[in-house]
Amino acid sequence: MVAERFPRSVWILGGGYLGAALHEHWLRAGVDSYRFDVVPERADVVADVTDGDVLQEKAAELGAPDTVFVCLSTSGGDCDDYRRLYVRSVEHVNRLFPAARRILCSSTSLYGVLDGSWATEAHSCDPLHEQGLVLLEAERLLKQAGGIVARLAPLYGPGRSVLLKKFLDGSGCVHGAGDRWLNYVHRDDAVAALVVLAVSDCRHQCYNVVDAVPMVKADVYGFLSELTGLEIPADDGCSSRRGGTNQRVSSALLMALGWQPLYPSFADGAPGVLESFGFEV
Repeated sequence: MVAERFPRSVWILGGGYLGAALHEHWLRAGVDSYRFDVVPERADVVADVTDGDVLQEKAAELGAPDTVFVCLSTSGGDCDDYRRLYVRSVEHVNRLFPAARRILCSSTSLYGVLDGSWATEAHSCDPLHEQGLVLLEAERLLKQAGGIVARLAPLYGPGRSVLLKKFLDGSGCVHGAGDRWLNYVHRDDAVAALVVLAVSDCRHQCYNVVDAVPMVKADVYGFLSELTGLEIPADDGCSSRRGGTNQRVSSALLMALGWQPLYPSFADGAPGVLESFGFEV
């Protein structure tokens, strides 16, 4: 990877799980980094990023950023929540900071693949939910204004993994043949990917951020069973609904920029996450 630029001032709109870790990276690198959030416990700047006047006021106080990450989460909101958070914040960032490198954290779920095939950035998007269409609108607005989209797979990492928690408490199970493909990315690898997109000569406007080796659910549960000594939860009592996508998402375009995941597969990262839950492996 050839670094073409290095940020001096970074704004991270959204100080949650990923935003907090990204903020810590920039601070360690000696960069002026500010987390914006409405929740004081996870913000350096308590602010509603969907309010353009507020962002403009903060720019007058702090100076305009040269790098902005839109790293928001609706926590399962509806279409209005998505439009208010993603579309409105992107519109403000485009208008207020057109010279900054602007990176939107989006989702690989937008591909909507159901047959287990591979999806690259060139693949058409067919979201399974209406919220995905709103997120696609935010992507379009950002790319039209010269920004970069990072489509992230579901995150896991220290203290966080829905799949691992369900495995440990017995509430998860393998449906049918367990042949649904799962794509994840470790939080630390996601941070590294966003850093690469911030400093590199990006020739494209959309990059998948996903581990290198997708696994089917049966293999994930089999690995966890061997690792922990726990039995795979029985199918009894679990919902039979498949739900979600069944796809293998490629990160080859991002790797061409020099990104290499520390945890190429979920199996590589799971032991450390289990230990963060207090489970000895």
